[in-house]
Parts: sequence; structure tokens; C-alpha cells
Amino acid sequence: MKGYLHKIGKVWYTTVDVPKLPGEKRRQKEIRLGVLSKTDAQAKEREVLREIENHPVFEGANITVESLLSSWLSHMSPTATSQPISPKTHERYTSIVRNQLIPNLGRLPLAKLNPRTITEMQTKLRMR
Repeated sequence: MKGYLHKIGKVWYTTVDVPKLPGEKRRQKEIRLGVLSKTDAQAKEREVLREIENHPVFEGANITVESLLSSWLSHMSPTATSQPISPKTHERYTSIVRNQLIPNLGRLPLAKLNPRTITEMQTKLRMR
């Protein structure tokens, strides 16, 4: 996998191809690397590309909402080197996912998730 490293102002970005399901069109994502030296930006780009290679978005057609949400939470987890979100925000997201989303939608295959299912879950949660 290869990224396109570019600088806008003082900030480095990389544009990468996002993994896709068979039959989907090519998807790209621009990722902000930060205000870094060119060498540091290249190193961070390699790290991002390795992460994408090692953690495919869809492992198969039968992926569940629970596995996707769990993967997302682990990806968004603040670490010592980078913090995509604050620790308090991650704590809140984890609470919402574990207490509301997974119990109501967790077993549902991702392919069957639709707006109606989400609306029904919201209605159910409001009735409590």
C-alpha cells in the first residue's frame, strides 16, 4: 500500500486508499499527520499505512455491529504517542457503545443495519 504525502501550510497529510469490499469503487481518505518535519511525517505515514494493512475494515460479509464498534473503540483509544480523541471522550464513547449500542444492535450483521433498525433502537431506549 502506498500513500501520497503532501504538505498544506505547515501541516503534513497523507492520502491513502481505504480497504474496500469486492465490487466497491476505489475509496481514498486524507489523514492529517500534523506539524512535523518531513522525515517525521514520512515515518508517521509508514506507521499509518502499516496500521491500515494490518487491520482490514471488513473481515468478511458476516461482520457484526459489535465487532465493528469494538474495533473502532480500540482504534480511537488514546495512547502515549497519539490521541485522536481525549481520554474522557473515549470513556464516554465506550460507555455508549457497551451500554446502549452493543446490547441492542451487537448481534446484527453489519450488512443488515439500516436507518429503520437504528430508529427502532432509539425509540426502545427512550421508552425505558
